[in-house]
Amino acid sequence: MNTLTKPDPRLNVPKRLVKLNNLANRISVQILGTRDNCILVSTMLNQLLTDLGYNSRLVRITAAMFPDNRNQHGTVLGSEGDGTRCQKAEKGMWHGHLGVMVDEKWLLDPTLDQIDGLKPVVIRLSQNGGTYYRVNKSTVRHTIYPKQVGFKWAGDARPCRWKDIYNSILEELK
Repeated sequence: MNTLTKPDPRLNVPKRLVKLNNLANRISVQILGTRDNCILVSTMLNQLLTDLGYNSRLVRITAAMFPDNRNQHGTVLGSEGDGTRCQKAEKGMWHGHLGVMVDEKWLLDPTLDQIDGLKPVVIRLSQNGGTYYRVNKSTVRHTIYPKQVGFKWAGDARPCRWKDIYNSILEELK
């Protein structure tokens, strides 16, 4: 296993990014009632960050948690797979996980709480695009997936799907 990223990539992150990431998560869960909306929430957050003057872009990512206890199962969102082609996703779904990159160094994962025991996170990526850190006796890994843009055609990428969340966040920021 790769070594942990030093220093901890969750330290010294811009507080404003953490606030916006957490707002995106909290308000989207309030409105949608579920946590498995990475395309919708990340697309909305990317637009919000852009409108607030940040240099942001959507990125396909892999987020994985590996417990120290070998009797527990790990969880992977947006797996890189084994090199073979994935089966076609169900209608309205996508085999991936989406986050937001800011200034090419900060990765925002507003829907990481799809994995039990984890919370939305803002981390500084290492130079190679992969980052490891510790949470709850587990190792968590985030990596940037090679360029893929299939998420852009998902229904949840449309502004009409996320505008209520966007507007609620703007109201809360006032």
